[in-house]
Amino acid sequence: MDPSKAVDAEGEMGKIYTTDLDNMPQEVPVDAKITVVYGFGLNNESDKVKIYFNNYDGNGNKQDAVFNCPVEQ
Repeated sequence: MDPSKAVDAEGEMGKIYTTDLDNMPQEVPVDAKITVVYGFGLNNESDKVKIYFNNYDGNGNKQDAVFNCPVEQ
């Protein structure tokens, strides 16, 4: 599942991009994992960022999650 949005402390949308071309996002089997590194280009200096994820499950239902993450500087 890839992040769909990154929002800075001022409420502005930022850019999301992968930073490690050797570990690109890909589908994995249930109970498996993959490590992917993302970068977030924020428009404002922020001490926190909201990262939004959404995906459809096996039954076709949309699943959403929001993570409030601190930003280390």
